[in-house]
Amino acid sequence: MWLLLLRRRDESSGRPLRPTPISPDELGRLVMQAARNHDLQTYRQMFLNSGEAADLLGDDAGLYIDARTPKVLSDSLQEIAQALPAGARFTGTEVDDDDRLKLLVTADTDPVRVDVGSVVEVGVAWRLFGPARI
Repeated sequence: MWLLLLRRRDESSGRPLRPTPISPDELGRLVMQAARNHDLQTYRQMFLNSGEAADLLGDDAGLYIDARTPKVLSDSLQEIAQALPAGARFTGTEVDDDDRLKLLVTADTDPVRVDVGSVVEVGVAWRLFGPARI
């Protein structure tokens, strides 16, 4: 009973839950959805937050967070959206040797790879580390 009440209180706070993709494919689907909807807030939430950056980068975390300006993220999201062909369908992702995530999409044309940016696994979650344009 207490758990139900605690859950209701959390849901009633109105604070949106941060997406926690547990695979590159889940992360790729979220990025594609954010790009299609021009949803900068969701796209931003897929990146490392300040606590995760501090754990991963130590003293350089502040520089990382400062470099990820709203303009940089907006431009990157727009670049991903423009790279998606009309009618694109998500077919999967691939992570290359440089830890860059590519969306694999198909449309009426041949399969297309769309660079999303660099990724890192943080605990069980996959997070964007660097936008496509950096």
